Amino acid sequence: MLRAPDSIDPTLRPEWLIFYSDRNRINLSRYNGDSQEWGMTRLIPGNSSTISDLVIGPTDANGHDTDFVSVDYGTDTIDYWAWNAETSFWGNSSTAIRTRGIWDTRDDRSRTAISIAGGFGSTAALVLVSPGLGENGELWTFNPHQTHDENDDRFIGTVGLAPQPIRCMLGICVVANFGENTITTVRWISANNVPVIVDTQQVGAAPLGIDLIPNPSGNGILALTAGWESGDYTVTEINENAQVTSSNTISLSDCINPGFAHFTDGDGSHVMVTCSGSDKVVIVPR
Repeated sequence: MLRAPDSIDPTLRPEWLIFYSDRNRINLSRYNGDSQEWGMTRLIPGNSSTISDLVIGPTDANGHDTDFVSVDYGTDTIDYWAWNAETSFWGNSSTAIRTRGIWDTRDDRSRTAISIAGGFGSTAALVLVSPGLGENGELWTFNPHQTHDENDDRFIGTVGLAPQPIRCMLGICVVANFGENTITTVRWISANNVPVIVDTQQVGAAPLGIDLIPNPSGNGILALTAGWESGDYTVTEINENAQVTSSNTISLSDCINPGFAHFTDGDGSHVMVTCSGSDKVVIVPR
């Protein structure tokens, strides 16, 4: 997972290169602007080798990352991490007091968190939860700053089959439904408001990741997904009310199993796609 600059300026380097491995750890490498090289990798132990999501949080006045959250679907735990300027290292956030929501209390089925949006500072988060393989995903609000016995976690509704990540921007959230080739849109104005599931849109087959940018030609956002099985990518225009207004799927040549796609510039004119089956990355005009 590569953390892109908030400015969406392709001439800038990310502050951190972040990725997670199968060796029970999260790796972070900081870029040195003076030497133009990546520095020593920092290792943060995870709870298991089943980390399913990493989300970058706020930045400080200098634009440096200060928080991130990791989701471990193997243990159904959510960990918030904060940068300690005194020790120059990452540690568990002092404001998050619990790592698990109350989704198992809805009925007799067990559920596992797989992706998250928000929850930094003292606010609530929106969590994507899976009841199991072949099941529709669920959205729950989750406040990590409240106790397990005194919380206002809430079941919001169901999304598609085998959902992958949830990503949010400008009060709009998008979920990629890997098992049914769709995305689900959600209107979430702020952490103090109840999220509302709004729309469903067909995209390429087996979408994995999601990238969002503000719509350069109007209100709302553009959502980018890649079709793992169909060899394409889809750009979906979503208005400020989380309603889909247009969607365009473009085939990729010489790119086998595209997994994750990213806009490389602020106007969405180019996209970068990872091609797992052909072991390369392609950048193409949209």
